[in-house]
Amino acid sequence: MRFLQNDNGWPSGRGVVSDIFVWDRQFETGIAEIDQQHRKLVQLINGLGRILAQESQPETFVRSLFRVFDELADYVEYHFEFEEELMAKFNFDNKHELGHKQVHADFVREIAQARAEAKEHPAEVTGGMLTYLSKWLMTHIVGTDMRMAREILATQSGLSGPEAKKQAGEFMANATETLLHAMNRLYDNLARRTQD
Repeated sequence: MRFLQNDNGWPSGRGVVSDIFVWDRQFETGIAEIDQQHRKLVQLINGLGRILAQESQPETFVRSLFRVFDELADYVEYHFEFEEELMAKFNFDNKHELGHKQVHADFVREIAQARAEAKEHPAEVTGGMLTYLSKWLMTHIVGTDMRMAREILATQSGLSGPEAKKQAGEFMANATETLLHAMNRLYDNLARRTQD
């Protein structure tokens, strides 16, 4: 889709818009509830992209933008709480659990800041947030959440805590290729959207 801007700088074209973040089996952690929640976050990110690409009326654009920001903020709170309860249930080591929680807190802060800035510059903030959200979710899934899931699954299979942690670490040592492939795909999608 090619989209033009009208005289006030708002997108004026409409058409079929491809998703920025395309869900792929490589993002599945093996824990159904987490995968379902991640898919919902992907839908919200892609919804933000559709608003930016298709909505040409400033008032409707801003209203839709804040609706998605609010839904995203509410949903990540639910998702993060779910993950943190899982970590507590499976007795993750303090260092890993605190690091994971800090990543969650940083993300919530970033969303709140973007929402505040969007009041002044909605289109610019939305474009920047699409890149940030897509990259963040991808690295969080393939990195932090995948490691957490591997450790949980190993524990459920009967391994001791140290053995489960070791197995998760070994799995993650081989995850770099998956992340690179996913990042390349994301940047291809972003480049295509920018060209459109």
